[in-house]
Amino acid sequence: MSKKVIRESVSKSAKTKKSPPAVHEADTQDKEIDGPSPDHSHPRRKAKSFTDGESNLKASPAPAAVTASVQRPTESELDILKIIWSEVEATVRQVHEKIAEHKQVGYTTTLKLMQIMHNKGILQRNTDSRTHIYSAAISRDKTLKQLVSKLIDTAFSGSAFDLVSYILEHRKIGKKETEALRKHFKSGEKKGK
Repeated sequence: MSKKVIRESVSKSAKTKKSPPAVHEADTQDKEIDGPSPDHSHPRRKAKSFTDGESNLKASPAPAAVTASVQRPTESELDILKIIWSEVEATVRQVHEKIAEHKQVGYTTTLKLMQIMHNKGILQRNTDSRTHIYSAAISRDKTLKQLVSKLIDTAFSGSAFDLVSYILEHRKIGKKETEALRKHFKSGEKKGK
C-alpha cells in the first residue's frame, strides 16, 4: 500500500469513530461519600463525580462543638485562656505576644490552637472585623472548679483536706496569704455552724 492510501484510511477511520466527550475541570467536582473507605484509613473520602455544570455538592456541617462543660483544657489551652480571661478579649497576635514572653512558640501554632479551641467551644470568635477577636466561652471559675475537682479525685482520693494539707506543707506561703487563709477558714467555720 502506498503512503497516500494509508493516510486516507486512517483519516476515514478517525472520522467514523466516536470520541468520548471532552471533560473539563469545571465539569468535575469533589463529592463526599459516606462510610469508611475500602482501606478503612479514612472514614470519609472524596470521589470525583461528573456534573452538567450545576453544583450538587452539599455543604457538610462543621463538627458539632462539644459542650464547654465537658471540655477540660490542655496546658497550652490554659495558657491562652489565662490571657483571654485577664484581657476579656484578644486577637491572635495579642495572645501570641503574651505567650512569647515566657514560651517559644510560633504565631501559626498559636493561631491553629485558638482555632481548635473555637471548634471545641472553649473560645468564641467575633469575625465582624478583618482581625478576628476571641473571647472565652467558658468561665474561669467553672474551669478551675473542674480542674481542681479532677485533681482532688485523682491525686488525693477525693479529699480536699489532703489537698490543702499538702499545699500548706510543700509550698511557701507568705504572711499575707497565711492571714488571708486564716480569715477564710474562720468565715467558713462561722457559715458551717
